[in-house]
Amino acid sequence: MFSNLYTEYHPNIFFLALLAFLVLSALALSLPRLLGRRPLLAKLKAPVSLFLFSLLLALFLRHSSLGISPSLWLATKVFVLIASAYLGVRVLEMVTVDFFLTYWKGVRPPAILGNVVFFFLYLLSLFLVLHEVLQVNLTPILATSAVLTMVIGLALQDILGNLFSGLALQIEKSFEVGDWVGVRDQLGKVAEMNWRSIKLQTREDSFVIIPNGSISKEVLINYSRPGIPHSRVLKVGLPYQIPPGRVREVIRETARDTKAILEDPAPQVRPLQYGDFSIEYEIRVWISDFSRFGEIEGDFLSLLWYRLDRAGIYVPFPTQHLYLHPFSQKVQTDQRFRMAEEILQVLRRIEIFMPLNPSELGQVATQVRVERFSSGETVLSQGEPGDSFFVIKEGEVEVNLGDPEGDHRVLTHLGRGNIFGEMSLLTGEARSANIVALTDCEFLVLDKKGFQDILTANPTIARSLSEILAKRKLEQDQERAKGKQEKKMIEESTRSILEKIKAFFGLA
Repeated sequence: MFSNLYTEYHPNIFFLALLAFLVLSALALSLPRLLGRRPLLAKLKAPVSLFLFSLLLALFLRHSSLGISPSLWLATKVFVLIASAYLGVRVLEMVTVDFFLTYWKGVRPPAILGNVVFFFLYLLSLFLVLHEVLQVNLTPILATSAVLTMVIGLALQDILGNLFSGLALQIEKSFEVGDWVGVRDQLGKVAEMNWRSIKLQTREDSFVIIPNGSISKEVLINYSRPGIPHSRVLKVGLPYQIPPGRVREVIRETARDTKAILEDPAPQVRPLQYGDFSIEYEIRVWISDFSRFGEIEGDFLSLLWYRLDRAGIYVPFPTQHLYLHPFSQKVQTDQRFRMAEEILQVLRRIEIFMPLNPSELGQVATQVRVERFSSGETVLSQGEPGDSFFVIKEGEVEVNLGDPEGDHRVLTHLGRGNIFGEMSLLTGEARSANIVALTDCEFLVLDKKGFQDILTANPTIARSLSEILAKRKLEQDQERAKGKQEKKMIEESTRSILEKIKAFFGLA
């Protein structure tokens, strides 16, 4: 009776099988793409594809007119069950790890721990398929597992050591991907952690692979923990003749002016020891971005050199100096003469010094000192008091004006031979603009004390100087007035356009 029913409805069964085959084919093509669009479901793309392919294959072999041997059909069943187990374990991993622990509880378990657990689940699934479907007797395999384990353990002891060390490191969470760590003489950012090793990306943008077993035996420094800010320690030797209080003042001022160094916590400076050639100072500063520590320390030490140079503090170093005494006095005299002549040549070309006679000009030249500034340093600040005058010997500066809103408008750039600060030198007025070094600069600087004796001896010079300063001040006032007028015009135009926009769109 059942054979007659099968013969009667066989065409319908065939068409139903064909329809199921087409539906599964469409799913096999479209479902993996849909899963790949969602990050949480993306890891199901491969197992779903494999599972659907195994079903299609089984459906095709079951309802095709081809003669299928029992062994081939059994292999197909095993393939379907393995694909199903693969999909099931992946779904279990997604639900427990990605959704429940990570998304719901906010806890991300170590990746290596999950890999080991799910590997044993895959292995257990394979054993069940072999035992239940293929009727494979697993007793001999399990009976010889002790010998097999010993052989494998001896052959793979390094690999297993790295595996268990990796498990311990990730469970302990001594560091994570993105942390900056130091191991032995290697310093880098953790780029990857796996069951065998960690990958460090060094500051030279190269990768260093360190086995987990080696890391577990070494002292590891995590520079990213417990968190920001990060402390950095530098050392510098300075002369015995300079009081420690003066040294602290210069170093702290330099740290405050280095952009990436934090003001809180405040930089710390302390004498560390008395050396053979200098007092060694320890400088402790705090930064927020450890990955830039080399750049930040370089900027700080570069700026410190200029600050120490302007403060008359030299950095001593162990060396031997050879002096040739028969000609040393003459050489020194010639050097001083050449320096004085060079300064005189510069001063003669400056307008405010033209009223001075050669003797007076020579007297001014003896009072001039040399100061050096680093690129980016503020030489003068608008509104601050001052009585010094600058001649640009080398380099380039920017002159800008600030307003109460904190905006700055660039007036001009000045290069070699240009001057600034003459009004403060001769009248004591506050600085009328900001001067910022665009490159490393060297200035000839003259202050009030260097001009005092000349004006006292020859007061008539003040009249000529006043005319020159009045002319220069008029030019500066015209420039400022022009800027204010432009700003006023922009504000008026802005209000006019805003009113038109509001009227056009009916805004309140």
